[in-house]
Amino acid sequence: MGDKLVEIYDNLTEEIQKNNLSLENKEEILSEIIAELQNKCLKSEFGKIVSSALDVAIREIFPDIIDDQIINLKDNIYEYGLEDGIEKTVEDVVDLGKSTMGILTNDFESITQAQEAISNGGTLDKISDLLDSGIDNLKKDKKIDANTAKILKKEKNTILNNVEKNIETSFSNQFNNLEKLEKYISNWNKNFEAKDFSGMEKEFNKMKKVMDELLPTENILIDYRTIENLHTLIKNNGKSFDLSDEEILLANKLVH
Repeated sequence: MGDKLVEIYDNLTEEIQKNNLSLENKEEILSEIIAELQNKCLKSEFGKIVSSALDVAIREIFPDIIDDQIINLKDNIYEYGLEDGIEKTVEDVVDLGKSTMGILTNDFESITQAQEAISNGGTLDKISDLLDSGIDNLKKDKKIDANTAKILKKEKNTILNNVEKNIETSFSNQFNNLEKLEKYISNWNKNFEAKDFSGMEKEFNKMKKVMDELLPTENILIDYRTIENLHTLIKNNGKSFDLSDEEILLANKLVH
């Protein structure tokens, strides 16, 4: 998710608070904010997933070509078919997946929901169409010969199988990172209760790193920001835990 996405979330929630919006409006706007952050993360991740899948698959399909040729072919397939289509594909997959699952909110409430939506959104079919378009355009513009195009079409499932594996690996990493975050939060809370700021700092730094890899959901953002506000408050208080009830309440209000 990263600091920039947290900053976007903070700026927009601050705007909501300033305008004193009703609870219903707040929930709707926050849902839209989270959905925007999720889409940015998914688009970025999908780009990596497909790029890696192409790299591995081309090496399997053409074992005798050199690295520079692999990179050139991969870049050409991207330029002529995938580059402009990946973002639209993610949007279409997310929309179709949500519709199939009956999700009425703008955002995913959990990583599991996102995984199911991607599975139900026709991801591989859409990537397959983009690959066909890229290969056809390359052949038309004589960037590859007819034989290479034929081989790529014939072995397209090799690319798609690698895309599927990478999607599974990506979500497996998401769940692993979520487990890590939950562990770090638990450890931070224990150190907070023990008034051990050094221990808190160690766990908080771990949290920041894992947050860069996590698909943002509202619960994840709120949990992280609540801890970050309390952590910053104590740090700015000379690492003293002598906080008033009002200060602790304010730290929590900044994310609710």
